[in-house]
Amino acid sequence: RLNVAVTRSRVEMKVFTSLSAEQMRTSEATPEGVKAFKRFLQYANGDVLWDSDLTGGPSAAPVIDRTEAYMGVAEDISKRLREKGYGTELNVGKSGFKVDIGVYDPQEEGSYRLGILIDGASDGMSSSAVREIAQPNTLKGLGWKVRKVWSIEWWEDPEAVISEIVDAINAPDEASEPEESEESVGSVESVGSVDSAEPVGSEEHAQPEQTEEDTQKKTEVVIPYRKTDVTLPPMTSAQFADPANISILEEQARKIIECEAPISLDLFTDRLCEAAGIKRKTPQIKERCYYLCRALKFGQGIQNLTKRNDRLYIDPDYEKIFLYHSPDEVGKITRRFRVHEDKSTLRDPRDIPVEEAACAAIYTAKTQMGMPYEDLLVEAGKAMGLPISSPTAKMLFEHAISLAVSRGELTQGSRMVK
Repeated sequence: RLNVAVTRSRVEMKVFTSLSAEQMRTSEATPEGVKAFKRFLQYANGDVLWDSDLTGGPSAAPVIDRTEAYMGVAEDISKRLREKGYGTELNVGKSGFKVDIGVYDPQEEGSYRLGILIDGASDGMSSSAVREIAQPNTLKGLGWKVRKVWSIEWWEDPEAVISEIVDAINAPDEASEPEESEESVGSVESVGSVDSAEPVGSEEHAQPEQTEEDTQKKTEVVIPYRKTDVTLPPMTSAQFADPANISILEEQARKIIECEAPISLDLFTDRLCEAAGIKRKTPQIKERCYYLCRALKFGQGIQNLTKRNDRLYIDPDYEKIFLYHSPDEVGKITRRFRVHEDKSTLRDPRDIPVEEAACAAIYTAKTQMGMPYEDLLVEAGKAMGLPISSPTAKMLFEHAISLAVSRGELTQGSRMVK
Protein backbone atom coordinates (compact mmCIF):
# COMPACT_ATOMS: atom_id res chain seq x y z
CA ARG A 1 0.00 0.00 0.00
CA LEU A 2 1.21 3.46 -0.89
CA ASN A 3 0.89 4.98 2.59
CA VAL A 4 2.83 2.07 4.15
CA ALA A 5 5.63 2.33 1.56
CA VAL A 6 5.94 6.07 2.08
CA THR A 7 5.92 6.04 5.86
CA ARG A 8 8.23 3.02 6.31
CA SER A 9 11.06 4.11 3.99
CA ARG A 10 14.08 5.17 6.03
CA VAL A 11 16.85 5.81 3.53
CA GLU A 12 15.61 5.55 -0.03
CA MET A 13 12.57 4.56 -2.08
CA LYS A 14 12.76 3.53 -5.73
CA VAL A 15 9.53 3.84 -7.68
CA PHE A 16 8.91 1.78 -10.83
CA THR A 17 5.76 2.67 -12.76
CA SER A 18 4.36 2.41 -16.27
CA LEU A 19 2.04 5.33 -15.50
CA SER A 20 3.34 8.91 -15.42
CA ALA A 21 1.71 11.78 -13.53
CA GLU A 22 1.04 13.61 -16.82
CA GLN A 23 -1.15 10.72 -17.97
CA MET A 24 -3.48 11.13 -14.98
CA ARG A 25 -6.23 13.64 -15.69
CA THR A 26 -7.86 15.00 -12.55
CA SER A 27 -10.68 17.42 -11.89
CA GLU A 28 -12.69 18.70 -8.94
CA ALA A 29 -14.69 15.45 -8.94
CA THR A 30 -11.61 13.19 -8.86
CA PRO A 31 -11.31 11.22 -5.58
CA GLU A 32 -8.69 12.55 -3.18
CA GLY A 33 -6.82 9.24 -3.27
CA VAL A 34 -6.23 9.55 -7.02
CA LYS A 35 -5.09 13.16 -6.61
CA ALA A 36 -2.70 12.11 -3.84
CA PHE A 37 -1.29 9.32 -6.02
CA LYS A 38 -0.70 11.78 -8.87
CA ARG A 39 1.10 14.17 -6.50
CA PHE A 40 3.20 11.28 -5.22
CA LEU A 41 4.31 10.37 -8.75
CA GLN A 42 5.21 14.02 -9.39
CA TYR A 43 7.18 14.09 -6.15
CA ALA A 44 8.94 10.79 -6.92
CA ASN A 45 9.91 12.13 -10.34
CA GLY A 46 11.49 15.16 -8.68
CA ASP A 47 9.04 17.62 -10.26
CA VAL A 48 7.48 19.30 -7.21
CA LEU A 49 7.63 19.29 -3.45
CA TRP A 50 4.95 17.13 -1.81
CA ASP A 51 3.52 20.10 0.09
CA SER A 52 3.79 22.56 -2.80
CA ASP A 53 0.07 23.30 -2.70
CA LEU A 54 0.45 24.41 0.92
CA THR A 55 3.39 26.70 0.24
CA GLY A 56 1.97 28.74 -2.63
CA GLY A 57 2.84 26.60 -5.65
CA PRO A 58 5.54 24.33 -7.05
CA SER A 59 9.10 24.85 -5.94
CA ALA A 60 11.16 27.20 -8.05
CA ALA A 61 13.54 24.31 -8.76
CA PRO A 62 13.01 20.56 -9.14
CA VAL A 63 13.67 18.37 -6.10
CA ILE A 64 16.10 16.29 -8.15
CA ASP A 65 18.60 18.16 -10.32
CA ARG A 66 18.72 16.39 -13.66
CA THR A 67 20.54 19.15 -15.52
CA GLU A 68 23.80 17.20 -15.71
CA ALA A 69 22.11 14.25 -17.42
CA TYR A 70 21.09 16.43 -20.36
CA MET A 71 24.24 18.52 -20.75
CA GLY A 72 25.82 15.98 -23.11
CA VAL A 73 23.58 16.92 -26.04
CA ALA A 74 24.14 20.65 -25.49
CA GLU A 75 27.89 20.21 -25.26
CA ASP A 76 27.98 18.08 -28.43
CA ILE A 77 25.99 20.68 -30.37
CA SER A 78 28.17 23.50 -29.03
CA LYS A 79 31.35 21.67 -30.02
CA ARG A 80 30.15 21.07 -33.59
CA LEU A 81 29.05 24.69 -33.98
CA ARG A 82 32.40 25.95 -32.72
CA GLU A 83 34.10 23.71 -35.30
CA LYS A 84 32.07 25.56 -37.95
CA GLY A 85 33.28 28.92 -36.67
CA TYR A 86 30.37 29.99 -34.44
CA GLY A 87 30.71 31.14 -30.86
CA THR A 88 28.49 29.40 -28.30
CA GLU A 89 27.55 29.92 -24.67
CA LEU A 90 25.69 27.44 -22.47
CA ASN A 91 22.84 28.33 -20.07
CA VAL A 92 22.30 31.92 -21.17
CA GLY A 93 20.17 33.99 -18.80
CA LYS A 94 19.88 34.94 -15.14
CA SER A 95 16.38 33.65 -14.31
CA GLY A 96 15.27 30.07 -13.59
CA PHE A 97 14.50 29.58 -17.28
CA LYS A 98 17.68 29.68 -19.38
CA VAL A 99 18.47 29.34 -23.06
CA ASP A 100 20.43 26.08 -23.32
CA ILE A 101 22.76 27.34 -26.07
CA GLY A 102 23.28 30.91 -27.26
CA VAL A 103 24.99 31.16 -30.65
CA TYR A 104 26.89 34.36 -31.48
CA ASP A 105 29.29 35.63 -34.09
CA PRO A 106 32.81 35.52 -32.57
CA GLN A 107 33.43 38.99 -34.06
CA GLU A 108 30.27 40.36 -32.36
CA GLU A 109 30.41 38.76 -28.93
CA GLY A 110 27.33 39.47 -26.81
CA SER A 111 24.99 39.72 -29.82
CA TYR A 112 23.22 36.37 -30.10
CA ARG A 113 22.16 35.15 -33.52
CA LEU A 114 20.19 32.10 -32.32
CA GLY A 115 18.88 30.57 -29.12
CA ILE A 116 18.75 26.76 -28.95
CA LEU A 117 16.39 25.05 -26.51
CA ILE A 118 16.89 21.37 -25.72
CA ASP A 119 14.25 19.12 -24.17
CA GLY A 120 14.98 17.59 -20.80
CA ALA A 121 16.99 19.92 -18.62
CA SER A 122 14.09 22.07 -17.42
CA ASP A 123 11.21 19.67 -18.04
CA GLY A 124 10.37 19.38 -14.35
CA MET A 125 10.05 23.15 -13.89
CA SER A 126 6.95 23.83 -16.00
CA SER A 127 4.17 22.18 -17.99
CA SER A 128 4.78 20.93 -21.53
CA ALA A 129 2.61 23.67 -23.03
CA VAL A 130 4.63 26.39 -21.29
CA ARG A 131 7.96 24.79 -22.26
CA GLU A 132 7.13 24.14 -25.89
CA ILE A 133 5.10 27.24 -26.79
CA ALA A 134 5.04 29.98 -24.17
CA GLN A 135 8.79 30.09 -23.49
CA PRO A 136 9.87 30.13 -27.18
CA ASN A 137 7.23 32.78 -27.91
CA THR A 138 8.50 34.89 -25.02
CA LEU A 139 12.04 34.69 -26.37
CA LYS A 140 10.86 35.64 -29.86
CA GLY A 141 9.07 38.62 -28.35
CA LEU A 142 12.42 39.70 -26.87
CA GLY A 143 14.05 39.56 -30.29
CA TRP A 144 15.57 36.05 -30.21
CA LYS A 145 15.56 33.62 -33.09
CA VAL A 146 14.77 30.24 -31.51
CA ARG A 147 15.38 26.66 -32.60
CA LYS A 148 14.12 23.76 -30.47
CA VAL A 149 16.20 20.58 -30.61
CA TRP A 150 14.72 17.32 -29.43
CA SER A 151 17.06 14.67 -28.08
CA ILE A 152 15.46 12.10 -30.36
CA GLU A 153 16.31 14.30 -33.37
CA TRP A 154 19.92 14.50 -32.31
CA TRP A 155 20.28 10.78 -31.72
CA GLU A 156 18.65 9.87 -35.03
CA ASP A 157 20.52 12.31 -37.31
CA PRO A 158 22.92 14.82 -35.70
CA GLU A 159 24.25 16.03 -39.07
CA ALA A 160 20.75 17.01 -40.20
CA VAL A 161 20.16 18.86 -36.91
CA ILE A 162 23.42 20.81 -37.26
CA SER A 163 22.52 21.67 -40.86
CA GLU A 164 19.11 23.00 -39.79
CA ILE A 165 20.70 25.00 -36.96
CA VAL A 166 23.18 26.61 -39.36
CA ASP A 167 20.30 27.45 -41.74
CA ALA A 168 18.42 29.03 -38.83
CA ILE A 169 21.48 31.06 -37.83
CA ASN A 170 21.89 32.42 -41.35
CA ALA A 171 18.18 32.97 -42.00
CA PRO A 172 17.14 36.66 -42.21
CA ASP A 173 15.46 38.10 -39.14
CA GLU A 174 11.66 38.04 -39.26
CA ALA A 175 9.92 41.41 -39.20
CA SER A 176 8.62 42.09 -35.75
CA GLU A 177 4.86 42.21 -35.38
CA PRO A 178 2.96 44.43 -32.91
CA GLU A 179 1.75 42.56 -29.86
CA GLU A 180 -1.89 42.54 -28.88
CA SER A 181 -3.06 42.87 -25.32
CA GLU A 182 -4.17 39.65 -23.68
CA GLU A 183 -5.45 41.35 -20.54
CA SER A 184 -9.10 40.54 -21.11
CA VAL A 185 -8.65 37.03 -22.48
CA GLY A 186 -6.85 34.72 -20.12
CA SER A 187 -7.37 31.51 -22.03
CA VAL A 188 -5.51 32.18 -25.28
CA GLU A 189 -1.72 32.50 -25.10
CA SER A 190 -1.11 33.28 -28.76
CA VAL A 191 -3.58 35.72 -30.34
CA GLY A 192 -4.16 37.40 -33.68
CA SER A 193 -6.66 39.72 -35.31
CA VAL A 194 -10.19 38.75 -36.27
CA ASP A 195 -10.81 38.09 -39.92
CA SER A 196 -13.52 40.63 -40.58
CA ALA A 197 -13.92 39.90 -44.28
CA GLU A 198 -16.75 37.51 -43.47
CA PRO A 199 -18.47 38.51 -40.19
CA VAL A 200 -19.98 35.75 -38.12
CA GLY A 201 -23.19 37.42 -37.10
CA SER A 202 -25.76 39.55 -38.89
CA GLU A 203 -28.86 41.43 -37.78
CA GLU A 204 -30.74 39.61 -40.53
CA HIS A 205 -30.61 36.54 -38.30
CA ALA A 206 -32.74 38.30 -35.68
CA GLN A 207 -35.99 38.28 -37.65
CA PRO A 208 -38.74 36.33 -35.84
CA GLU A 209 -39.46 34.32 -38.97
CA GLN A 210 -36.47 32.85 -40.74
CA THR A 211 -36.34 33.22 -44.49
CA GLU A 212 -34.61 30.81 -46.83
CA GLU A 213 -31.64 33.21 -46.92
CA ASP A 214 -31.46 33.16 -43.10
CA THR A 215 -31.46 29.37 -43.09
CA GLN A 216 -28.64 29.32 -45.63
CA LYS A 217 -26.59 31.74 -43.50
CA LYS A 218 -27.15 29.58 -40.44
CA THR A 219 -25.97 26.54 -42.39
CA GLU A 220 -22.79 28.43 -43.27
CA VAL A 221 -22.06 29.23 -39.61
CA VAL A 222 -23.25 26.04 -37.87
CA ILE A 223 -21.74 22.86 -39.29
CA PRO A 224 -21.56 19.26 -38.06
CA TYR A 225 -18.30 18.05 -36.55
CA ARG A 226 -16.64 15.60 -38.94
CA LYS A 227 -14.27 12.99 -37.57
CA THR A 228 -11.29 12.12 -39.78
CA ASP A 229 -11.19 8.71 -41.41
CA VAL A 230 -7.64 7.80 -40.41
CA THR A 231 -6.08 4.74 -42.06
CA LEU A 232 -3.11 3.09 -40.39
CA PRO A 233 -1.93 -0.52 -40.15
CA PRO A 234 -1.98 -2.06 -36.65
CA MET A 235 1.09 -0.91 -34.72
CA THR A 236 2.76 -1.48 -31.40
CA SER A 237 3.98 1.49 -29.40
CA ALA A 238 7.52 0.75 -30.54
CA GLN A 239 6.48 0.66 -34.20
CA PHE A 240 4.56 3.92 -33.77
CA ALA A 241 7.69 5.63 -32.42
CA ASP A 242 9.97 4.03 -35.03
CA PRO A 243 11.37 6.70 -37.44
CA ALA A 244 10.84 4.24 -40.30
CA ASN A 245 7.07 4.83 -40.03
CA ILE A 246 7.25 8.63 -39.92
CA SER A 247 6.07 9.15 -43.52
CA ILE A 248 2.82 7.20 -43.13
CA LEU A 249 2.11 9.01 -39.85
CA GLU A 250 2.76 12.39 -41.46
CA GLU A 251 0.27 11.62 -44.23
CA GLN A 252 -2.47 10.79 -41.72
CA ALA A 253 -1.54 13.75 -39.51
CA ARG A 254 -2.13 16.10 -42.45
CA LYS A 255 -5.54 14.51 -43.01
CA ILE A 256 -6.53 15.09 -39.38
CA ILE A 257 -5.51 18.75 -39.42
CA GLU A 258 -7.18 19.33 -42.78
CA CYS A 259 -10.45 17.86 -41.53
CA GLU A 260 -10.59 18.78 -37.82
CA ALA A 261 -8.37 21.80 -37.11
CA PRO A 262 -8.49 23.62 -34.82
CA ILE A 263 -8.09 20.49 -32.69
CA SER A 264 -6.43 19.80 -29.36
CA LEU A 265 -3.17 17.86 -29.35
CA ASP A 266 -4.86 15.28 -27.11
CA LEU A 267 -7.62 14.60 -29.66
CA PHE A 268 -5.06 14.58 -32.46
CA THR A 269 -3.10 11.92 -30.56
CA ASP A 270 -6.31 9.95 -29.88
CA ARG A 271 -7.11 9.82 -33.61
CA LEU A 272 -3.71 8.37 -34.52
CA CYS A 273 -3.65 5.90 -31.61
CA GLU A 274 -7.18 4.70 -32.33
CA ALA A 275 -6.33 4.07 -36.00
CA ALA A 276 -3.15 2.19 -35.06
CA GLY A 277 -4.94 0.09 -32.44
CA ILE A 278 -2.87 1.52 -29.58
CA LYS A 279 -4.76 1.53 -26.28
CA ARG A 280 -2.28 3.28 -23.99
CA LYS A 281 -0.75 6.65 -24.81
CA THR A 282 2.76 6.38 -23.40
CA PRO A 283 5.09 9.39 -23.13
CA GLN A 284 6.92 8.08 -26.22
CA ILE A 285 3.64 8.04 -28.19
CA LYS A 286 2.82 11.61 -27.11
CA GLU A 287 6.33 12.77 -27.96
CA ARG A 288 6.09 11.25 -31.44
CA CYS A 289 2.74 12.97 -32.07
CA TYR A 290 4.07 16.33 -30.96
CA TYR A 291 7.18 15.77 -33.09
CA LEU A 292 4.87 15.26 -36.10
CA CYS A 293 3.15 18.59 -35.40
CA ARG A 294 6.49 20.38 -35.24
CA ALA A 295 7.82 18.71 -38.36
CA LEU A 296 4.71 19.63 -40.37
CA LYS A 297 4.75 23.21 -39.01
CA PHE A 298 1.13 23.29 -37.87
CA GLY A 299 0.00 26.40 -36.02
CA GLN A 300 0.03 25.94 -32.23
CA GLY A 301 -1.54 27.78 -29.31
CA ILE A 302 -2.10 27.24 -25.60
CA GLN A 303 -5.45 27.33 -23.82
CA ASN A 304 -6.22 27.05 -20.12
CA LEU A 305 -9.81 27.60 -19.03
CA THR A 306 -8.77 28.23 -15.42
CA LYS A 307 -6.48 31.14 -16.38
CA ARG A 308 -8.03 34.47 -15.39
CA ASN A 309 -6.73 37.74 -14.04
CA ASP A 310 -8.63 37.29 -10.76
CA ARG A 311 -7.38 33.73 -10.17
CA LEU A 312 -4.28 33.02 -8.15
CA TYR A 313 -4.20 29.31 -9.08
CA ILE A 314 -4.12 27.93 -12.61
CA ASP A 315 -4.98 24.22 -12.86
CA PRO A 316 -2.39 22.50 -15.11
CA ASP A 317 -4.91 19.74 -15.92
CA TYR A 318 -6.87 22.29 -17.96
CA GLU A 319 -3.87 23.34 -20.04
CA LYS A 320 -4.16 22.25 -23.66
CA ILE A 321 -2.10 22.64 -26.80
CA PHE A 322 -4.27 23.32 -29.87
CA LEU A 323 -3.27 22.72 -33.48
CA TYR A 324 -4.30 24.91 -36.41
CA HIS A 325 -3.91 24.75 -40.19
CA SER A 326 -1.27 27.48 -40.03
CA PRO A 327 0.26 29.85 -37.45
CA ASP A 328 -1.82 32.72 -38.92
CA GLU A 329 -5.02 31.11 -37.58
CA VAL A 330 -3.91 30.99 -33.95
CA GLY A 331 -6.11 33.24 -31.81
CA LYS A 332 -8.50 34.24 -34.61
CA ILE A 333 -12.21 33.82 -33.94
CA THR A 334 -13.48 31.18 -36.35
CA ARG A 335 -16.21 31.94 -38.86
CA ARG A 336 -18.00 28.67 -38.12
CA PHE A 337 -18.61 26.46 -35.13
CA ARG A 338 -19.11 22.70 -35.12
CA VAL A 339 -21.82 20.67 -33.41
CA HIS A 340 -21.56 16.96 -32.65
CA GLU A 341 -24.09 14.64 -34.27
CA ASP A 342 -23.41 11.58 -32.09
CA LYS A 343 -21.19 10.42 -29.23
CA SER A 344 -18.26 9.69 -31.53
CA THR A 345 -17.81 13.41 -32.21
CA LEU A 346 -18.76 14.72 -28.76
CA ARG A 347 -15.88 16.82 -27.42
CA ASP A 348 -14.92 17.58 -23.84
CA PRO A 349 -15.19 21.37 -23.29
CA ARG A 350 -11.43 21.42 -22.66
CA ASP A 351 -10.93 20.11 -26.21
CA ILE A 352 -12.95 22.95 -27.80
CA PRO A 353 -10.93 26.01 -28.82
CA VAL A 354 -12.13 29.26 -27.26
CA GLU A 355 -12.05 30.88 -30.72
CA GLU A 356 -14.73 28.41 -31.91
CA ALA A 357 -16.87 28.85 -28.79
CA ALA A 358 -16.62 32.63 -29.33
CA CYS A 359 -18.12 32.16 -32.79
CA ALA A 360 -21.08 30.33 -31.20
CA ALA A 361 -21.51 33.11 -28.62
CA ILE A 362 -21.43 35.82 -31.32
CA TYR A 363 -23.90 33.94 -33.51
CA THR A 364 -26.28 33.36 -30.57
CA ALA A 365 -26.19 36.98 -29.40
CA LYS A 366 -26.67 38.40 -32.90
CA THR A 367 -29.59 36.15 -33.79
CA GLN A 368 -31.41 37.18 -30.60
CA MET A 369 -30.53 40.90 -30.86
CA GLY A 370 -28.63 40.55 -27.60
CA MET A 371 -29.43 38.88 -24.28
CA PRO A 372 -28.38 38.98 -20.61
CA TYR A 373 -24.91 37.59 -19.90
CA GLU A 374 -26.06 34.53 -17.93
CA ASP A 375 -28.62 33.66 -20.61
CA LEU A 376 -25.98 33.97 -23.31
CA LEU A 377 -23.79 31.48 -21.46
CA VAL A 378 -26.65 28.97 -21.48
CA GLU A 379 -27.81 29.57 -25.06
CA ALA A 380 -24.31 29.55 -26.56
CA GLY A 381 -23.71 26.25 -24.78
CA LYS A 382 -26.94 24.85 -26.21
CA ALA A 383 -25.92 26.00 -29.69
CA MET A 384 -22.84 23.76 -29.43
CA GLY A 385 -24.73 20.95 -27.69
CA LEU A 386 -23.01 21.49 -24.31
CA PRO A 387 -24.93 21.69 -21.01
CA ILE A 388 -23.80 24.82 -19.21
CA SER A 389 -24.42 23.01 -15.92
CA SER A 390 -20.94 21.58 -16.47
CA PRO A 391 -18.41 23.88 -14.70
CA THR A 392 -15.91 23.30 -17.51
CA ALA A 393 -18.43 24.28 -20.21
CA LYS A 394 -19.31 27.41 -18.25
CA MET A 395 -15.65 28.42 -18.03
CA LEU A 396 -15.28 27.82 -21.79
CA PHE A 397 -18.11 30.21 -22.68
CA GLU A 398 -17.06 32.79 -20.10
CA HIS A 399 -13.72 32.99 -21.91
CA ALA A 400 -15.48 32.87 -25.29
CA ILE A 401 -17.68 35.88 -24.51
CA SER A 402 -14.69 37.73 -23.05
CA LEU A 403 -12.74 37.07 -26.26
CA ALA A 404 -15.63 38.26 -28.47
CA VAL A 405 -16.03 41.45 -26.41
CA SER A 406 -12.28 42.17 -26.41
CA ARG A 407 -12.22 41.86 -30.22
CA GLY A 408 -15.20 44.19 -30.68
CA GLU A 409 -17.48 41.47 -32.05
CA LEU A 410 -19.83 41.85 -29.06
CA THR A 411 -20.52 44.71 -26.66
CA GLN A 412 -21.28 44.11 -23.00
CA GLY A 413 -23.41 46.57 -21.08
CA SER A 414 -24.67 46.48 -17.50
CA ARG A 415 -27.50 44.14 -18.48
CA MET A 416 -27.11 42.96 -22.07
CA VAL A 417 -24.51 41.45 -24.35
CA LYS A 418 -25.13 42.11 -28.03
